[in-house]
Amino acid sequence: MFDSSRGYHFLMSLETEKKTFQPVKTLLLSGGEVHDHAGCADVISEILCDSGRFSADHVKDSINVFDGGLSDYRLLVFYYTGGYLPDKLSRGLLDWVGRGGGVAGIHSAADSFRGSESYRKMLGGYFLSHEKYGPFTIRITDKPHPVIRGITGRRFLVVDEMYRTDYMDDNLILAYSSGRSGDPAPAAWVRKWGKGRVFWLGLGHDPAACRDELFATLLLNGSLWVSGELE
Repeated sequence: MFDSSRGYHFLMSLETEKKTFQPVKTLLLSGGEVHDHAGCADVISEILCDSGRFSADHVKDSINVFDGGLSDYRLLVFYYTGGYLPDKLSRGLLDWVGRGGGVAGIHSAADSFRGSESYRKMLGGYFLSHEKYGPFTIRITDKPHPVIRGITGRRFLVVDEMYRTDYMDDNLILAYSSGRSGDPAPAAWVRKWGKGRVFWLGLGHDPAACRDELFATLLLNGSLWVSGELE
């Protein structure tokens, strides 16, 4: 499937067993330091909403929505860097996920709220370092999981910023990055948090990287899975 007006295409169909569906009500929260959060969020919103599977509200920089502002949403797509997460907002976010909310953390979501151990445990890991922006290989695992159904075992060349992270042992790693040096590093994982689901995607350093076909495919499938729309 190719969208020539947007410049991205997807590696697989978004068909599911459901014949009809309502768009997943989504909160896209972007902000923080370093990255072009506004530009990346624009591309992420296009990918999600143009698929027809999501309706998204975009909030910039205000993490105060974690204090009761997530109750109307099924999905939080989080593209943020740095910041401080007070205990009250941490409890609000983690309680919402634990009750069944879905989180899709993008790229530097793993480099946010470094002082919050509970946030890092919920997300499944945290940023350690990155390689210089440029080409590297993504290897999709052979794990039988719906987020990677149809592309298991394949390799893709991307141009992005490769992250290295520490991560939880109970994550299910769906993809690995292989860079210029060192061992392969997780590029995407999923996990559970109470009744909720969490997906982290290490790709997406800038708007160009977010337009990559693999990024778009994993973003959509990961967002559908954490929302309970892909089984």
